Amino acid sequence: QQVYTSRTLFGAGRRPVVTLTLVAINLVVFAVGLTMGENALSGGSDRLTIDGGLLGAGFLSSGEFIGVDAGEWYRIVTGGILHSGILHVGFNMYLLYMMGQILESALGRVPFTVAYFFSLLAGAFGVLLLDPTALTVGASGAVFGLMGVLVVYQRSRGQSIMDSGLGGLLV
Repeated sequence: QQVYTSRTLFGAGRRPVVTLTLVAINLVVFAVGLTMGENALSGGSDRLTIDGGLLGAGFLSSGEFIGVDAGEWYRIVTGGILHSGILHVGFNMYLLYMMGQILESALGRVPFTVAYFFSLLAGAFGVLLLDPTALTVGASGAVFGLMGVLVVYQRSRGQSIMDSGLGGLLV
């Protein structure tokens, strides 16, 4: 039987700098939204969400055409940094922190960063394909992409995703 310790799971004490930076960026942006009058429990209809959330194509009440289709490509990334409430940002950042500790140590900083942003972009393009008129926010696409990377990593090491707790989370 193989015994897993914090050293074997999380590496030899390397600080997850990229993970902590991503969490900090998301929390700072959320705090900035709160200072702009956003409601911490809102459903994402505040100004910051409307200006930066992921939207394929839509119209404001003034008739202005907005979204990625209107040339606002930044929304593909900014939509993954904005969150619609304290629970939303809390759960996403908790999962990012937990998985980031493992993956950043195992993969290295640059490959982890690439995996995170590839997951964020893939999640955004998935939303744009399925419902281009939906205004969405959150790092869930990136977090679920990291879950996929973690599944592959654990399987490559002979670890059961059910024994690690990741399987239950995915279910």
